[in-house]
Amino acid sequence: MKVKTSVLNNKLHRDGFLFLNTVYRELGFDETKAGQVVGWIDNKKDGGKDCYVDLRPTEFGDGFLIDPNVDGEIIENVRMRTI
Repeated sequence: MKVKTSVLNNKLHRDGFLFLNTVYRELGFDETKAGQVVGWIDNKKDGGKDCYVDLRPTEFGDGFLIDPNVDGEIIENVRMRTI
């Protein structure tokens, strides 16, 4: 999981954003509608949020739960960056 987290954080910092569906694909999960609009924005230099992907699994019942620390809806920010 550490290697995947590192790869995803590198992509976030390289591209300036990362959608949750990108994380899901990397982990072998199905994409979701929400994953098309939420994710992370690398805007730390502008006083933004934490700007890193955290995928540390938490024990949950007989398995593990991954609760990604998404920044929230990023689709509009990404659209503005690509105009």
